[in-house]
Amino acid sequence: MKICPQCQSTYTNDDLQFCLQDGAPLNTVNTGSQDPTAVWNSEPETVIKADRNQMRINLQQPETQQNQAIPTNPQTQFHDNPPPKKSKAWIFLLLGLIVLLFVGGAAAIAAYFLLKPQTTVVQGNTNNSNNGTNTNSTDNANANANANANVTPTPKPTLKPAEIDAAKKEAESALYGWKAAAESHNLDTNLSSYADTVDYYKGGKINKTKLRASKEPAYKKYDQIKIDIDNMKVVVDPTGEKATVTFDKTWDFAGVDKDGNDVVNRGSVQQQVILTKVNGKWKISSEKDMKVYYVDKGEDGDY
Repeated sequence: MKICPQCQSTYTNDDLQFCLQDGAPLNTVNTGSQDPTAVWNSEPETVIKADRNQMRINLQQPETQQNQAIPTNPQTQFHDNPPPKKSKAWIFLLLGLIVLLFVGGAAAIAAYFLLKPQTTVVQGNTNNSNNGTNTNSTDNANANANANANVTPTPKPTLKPAEIDAAKKEAESALYGWKAAAESHNLDTNLSSYADTVDYYKGGKINKTKLRASKEPAYKKYDQIKIDIDNMKVVVDPTGEKATVTFDKTWDFAGVDKDGNDVVNRGSVQQQVILTKVNGKWKISSEKDMKVYYVDKGEDGDY
């Protein structure tokens, strides 16, 4: 049997170490008798004595409950841990990822426009067979054309009045040389008065070969070629590179055909001839009739 020195409560359970009322250490009592009533009757009245039922109830409590009421280690305390706070690190991670994507996208767009090569739209050749073989030549031609388009041509100097008068006389001399070569039946000399390409009457622009084919029949058909020029007017442009000559031309061509018959071709027109400076010499680049006065036998007088 054990007794509490503080409250004098007695306990028959020898395994108890502390008082269930105030937690004081219990003392062991040697009764010498196995009858608990004797000890009970000899003890002064306590809280336990006053209520035997309470004594019985307390004696029947398990040891585990006593240990919970009075811990063996007073320093050990149990506290309910608060629920852990949810981490918000994923929010900051998501915001950082969005900012990174935005900055990276803006940098990529800026780099694209800064590093994008400047391209020139070139009209390609629609002929597929030439796409592979003429690419370099076409690109070079277009590059040269673009380069020339960006270069401002140097204006040519304007001729002085005396120089314009001299250019007019040169143009007149060239035209009279053309007339003399025709009258002398010298086709080669007459052709040398023309530029390589000539805007010739209704035939349009032709080369020297076609020009020869147009003139040669008349030189063979007519033995006599006579050309008169009157009312000549020469206008030279300010640069002295082009001269427009307007005059009245009267021609009289005569010959004999294979049967011995006389053939003639006569007429009179107002003619315009444009001369262009080529390598410092005046060359006929255009020849056409402005007005027809008359034509005998309806043959053209364009010789």
